[in-house]
Amino acid sequence: MKTRVVKKSIVLGIIMLFVGAGVVPFSNANQELVDDPLHSTIWDGSVDTETILQQINTLKEYKRDFQVFYVFLDWTDGDHSIDNYTNTDSKGYYAFHTAPGTCNVSANAMIVNENETILPMNSTGEFLVDEQSSMVWKNITLIYPNHTATIIGHVYDNESKNPLAHAEVEIIYFGPQNTFYGFNSTFTNDTGYYELHLPPSTVIMFTAQAGYEPGGEPLFIIGEETQIHDFFLNPLPPPLAQYIKGHILDNTTHDPISHASVTIEDTTSFYFDSTSTNATGYYEFNVPVGNYTVTAMKDNYFTNATFVQIEKDDIRLVDINLDPFVFPDDNAWVEGYIYGNGQDPLENAEVTIDGSFSYYFTRYDFTRSTLSDQNGYYNVSVPAIPDNFPMQYSEIDSIDANVLGYFYNSTQYSYPDSIVEPGDVFESDIYLDPMPEESCLIQGYITLIGWNITPPVNNPPFTPSTPNPFNGETNVPIDYDFSWTGGDPDQGDTVTYDIYFGTTPTPPKILPGNQSNTTYNPGSLNYLTTYYWRIIAWDNHNNFSIGQIWSFTTQQAPGNSAPIIYDEYPTNESTGVTRPPAELKVTISDLEGSMMDVDVKWKNHTGTWITLATSLGVSNGTYTFLPTGNDWVWGNTTYTWSVNVTDGSSWTNETYTYTTNGSRYDVNNNDIVNFQDAGLVWVHRTSLTPYDGIYDVNNDDQVNFQDAGLTWTHRD
Repeated sequence: MKTRVVKKSIVLGIIMLFVGAGVVPFSNANQELVDDPLHSTIWDGSVDTETILQQINTLKEYKRDFQVFYVFLDWTDGDHSIDNYTNTDSKGYYAFHTAPGTCNVSANAMIVNENETILPMNSTGEFLVDEQSSMVWKNITLIYPNHTATIIGHVYDNESKNPLAHAEVEIIYFGPQNTFYGFNSTFTNDTGYYELHLPPSTVIMFTAQAGYEPGGEPLFIIGEETQIHDFFLNPLPPPLAQYIKGHILDNTTHDPISHASVTIEDTTSFYFDSTSTNATGYYEFNVPVGNYTVTAMKDNYFTNATFVQIEKDDIRLVDINLDPFVFPDDNAWVEGYIYGNGQDPLENAEVTIDGSFSYYFTRYDFTRSTLSDQNGYYNVSVPAIPDNFPMQYSEIDSIDANVLGYFYNSTQYSYPDSIVEPGDVFESDIYLDPMPEESCLIQGYITLIGWNITPPVNNPPFTPSTPNPFNGETNVPIDYDFSWTGGDPDQGDTVTYDIYFGTTPTPPKILPGNQSNTTYNPGSLNYLTTYYWRIIAWDNHNNFSIGQIWSFTTQQAPGNSAPIIYDEYPTNESTGVTRPPAELKVTISDLEGSMMDVDVKWKNHTGTWITLATSLGVSNGTYTFLPTGNDWVWGNTTYTWSVNVTDGSSWTNETYTYTTNGSRYDVNNNDIVNFQDAGLVWVHRTSLTPYDGIYDVNNDDQVNFQDAGLTWTHRD
């Protein structure tokens, strides 16, 4: 039986190092400090206590300039294993108590310098602690590697081949024999150039720029040299024009379900995306054309999915109802005994039962725990459902036991032995092995060499960028969480943000400000409204960066489309239109069937706009309008008319022109020229009939040239 006690954790943090040693070249693992008074010595009990104490005091006075290291112990006796960790004191001293067995002590330090983080590592390798060992000294030296390698290059737009400024370039690197690993980053300058220094190592590179697909380079090796790595990034495709959106609702109460997980997947193109619903149960995806499965999930609800086909420019409303899941009662029992040394009942052992039940391929987990009594007996109730595998069933997955002084143990179960039904008593005894006495002290010092640190100059935070919604975006939902890209080039700096938001081009500050998240929920916004916002970033050194003012416009009210105006007569920009046109005509339509208000205006030959009609509460249909008065029949004249239609939520305006036929004063056939404002008119007839001369126009406002043919007129 093999068990494992895990006590090691990942330790992250910034450690300030102040070591006077100079930079040293690369070292193999397990390099030792030869001037340590004691190094890797095992005491077997033959040395008297006074000598041991004297040597310990000598070690403690040995100069250690580094403040804290992280030290890990791996121990095994062949059947069990334990991982443990500790921190050194300010002198680099550490200590572990352990039992006889095979051990390995490893150590690392986290060194942060501006954008670079590097972790030098080293270990003792496996060594044996036997029954006679009471004390073991293991000193470990960490080497800060010499940065003798350089990576340079440029980042370009792959289409235009122009350099990309302010692109981020990142590297992760690994030293030989796991002696270190590190991370570093920089940004390209205005010419797209970057430069990074690092130790000879195995490297992975990444590069990114807003508006471009990320790039990178897989594993490669660099020695004491300079390598050139150029990157060509592809611009992101234009925004997708199709949408899948809707609400996730409780199928019983029809209430919206917030924080439900919603995923979409196109199994043909392997396109996948996920999101969560907001407080109103709303979700939205911007998607390419395809065939999608939309799946909604939420704790305590049955999962549900539906299929939707998306064509070009589709906006599909997909609401999904979830049936509430009612957990079964605790109607079965798990019982047994916890034994130590094979037969001794163990009291107060912590027993944990992990189980699950499945309904139609949806799994729900549960955990129950209890303590054993003085007889080692435990009993705990668990939920169970009738077995109808694979459609529905419940099972016990594992039973764990743990008590002080004994190794943890766990028993795993699989189908069909794991099945439990209502009324069942599931029996399981757990046997724990006693831990041996920790009779040996492993201790030592951790030393770092090769590192000099100069406190870096503080840089301001990154200027807030990459706004979402993007600057100038339209059709933004009224329930929308804003986000932006922030951060700070100085590792370890804390960044907070002040938000300025409103409907004026100089938006006011949103109080209280000083938030750490790069998201903001403004609450429900107004429809068809333009908003302005700005982010100011602050670091913990009171340095700041001011973002630009961005704007966006919210969507129209749900379910409402702007009215449509079409089939105008005369056709827009038509020429040779008969004088006068029989009518001005247009067809209007509202997709939702809303009543509309129509306003029609016409510009006469003097350039004056005249309202022809204002109609309120009209429905879909074709409407005609006729200009009044006698000043709209001039020949060879371009007239303009405008139609404005609103359904109360949105409006549409169309402006048209047409040009009449003939010349301005040419009269033929039965045409009538209105000389209402003429005064004297000179008339010349081209035939022999003597009608030439000046005619005083009388007050009937009409001169009839029915038999004139072509007539030249002159208006005073």
